[in-house]
Amino acid sequence: MISRYASNTIKSYKDYARPFLKHVDNYSSLKSVPVSIIESFIKEKVQKEQISISYQKGLVEAIKKIYELILNEKTYETSLS
Repeated sequence: MISRYASNTIKSYKDYARPFLKHVDNYSSLKSVPVSIIESFIKEKVQKEQISISYQKGLVEAIKKIYELILNEKTYETSLS
């Protein structure tokens, strides 16, 4: 199913996804990134950068969208939600 996203939504996803993708750049593929690394990335953002709840939710949604669109997987949804 193809979804249409508003340009602001796309920009937001890109802004949220960029730091995560840099964080996992040393992995050979997104599929090889353990859930624990994703969770520690978010935890570090919360603790060290004191991100807001809304930023945290946006970050989680962007990471979920990456896995959904690129890998056609929703396996991380339950772990991150």
